[in-house]
Amino acid sequence: MKAAVFHGARNITIEEVNDPRLDGNDVLVSPQRVGVCGSDLHIFEGKWKISVPLILGHEISGKVVDVGQNVDRDLIGSKIIVEPAMPCGKCYWCKSGSNNYFCESRPTIGFDRDGAMANFVKVPLKGIHKVSQELSYSEAAFVEPLACVIRGIDNAKPRAGESVLILGSGPIGLMFTQLLSRYPISRIIAIDLDQRRLEMASKLGADDIVQSSSNVEAEISRLTCGRGPDLVIEAVGSPATGELAMKAVKRGGRIIFFGVHPMNARMQIDPFDAFYTKEVEIKGSFCSPLGTFPRAVHLIESGRANLKSLVSGEYPLKETARAFETLEDKRDGPIKIMIKPNE
Repeated sequence: MKAAVFHGARNITIEEVNDPRLDGNDVLVSPQRVGVCGSDLHIFEGKWKISVPLILGHEISGKVVDVGQNVDRDLIGSKIIVEPAMPCGKCYWCKSGSNNYFCESRPTIGFDRDGAMANFVKVPLKGIHKVSQELSYSEAAFVEPLACVIRGIDNAKPRAGESVLILGSGPIGLMFTQLLSRYPISRIIAIDLDQRRLEMASKLGADDIVQSSSNVEAEISRLTCGRGPDLVIEAVGSPATGELAMKAVKRGGRIIFFGVHPMNARMQIDPFDAFYTKEVEIKGSFCSPLGTFPRAVHLIESGRANLKSLVSGEYPLKETARAFETLEDKRDGPIKIMIKPNE
């Protein structure tokens, strides 16, 4: 089969590699759409270190083309999405309940094992979720990041009447905007560098949009009557936006650090201001525990998550490197880019 193989920073080549070999409980998937995630971009740019060579791609929709000997063959032909990391179910964290994503043994497709930027990808049966035949492959490929956003909202615990500041209007920030706009929130403020992304945020439910500038703190203060937002979602993953979140949030407010920072990144916090005088509650959000994937599927199939509008471009497998370069460049304001491994 053909695959886009990552060999190191900014080095992806299209190669002929062996087809995956199925074990008894495996499923062979023909990927139809693979979303390029911000974490994929971190890897491409060399900000995350992984073992190479490796095939990237963990936001996967496709169809089942073969199954292992222990899997019901009726699954062949099904339209599916893939849950790329499945907890072992045996370790301390798995047995503790909702923290199962801290599992001590959960090899992840596209990070520790070959991903879906290839003609075929091998997936454990327990990582397969069927979706409606009416759902497009492009929409279905959003299930993985949407499941992560659901986890973020669960951690944020939005309350009626609160104001929310969303830092970053990329795919993640826009999904937060859409979902939170269905809550009885008093005001959603979206901030981004790119005006086109902000216009999309406005269409999807943001009440106010602010283009990042030197006076952004003053503008946030003005929009929140000088108090600051009740809840801040940091959906960029940079020290600068993390520090802005700490400065902007109201006294007694909450921050969800959702954006994935580069490894070894550092940010400055004034503990006197953040923890003593403001009593800020800070929480992270790590991926998507078991149970969030079915919820994401239901949201997409119901049409309550408008995801088609987020797709900026779809690239054939042979142009995988160019797809990453387009995201890295940012000049044309891309939101979500997908790879079409079998078209």
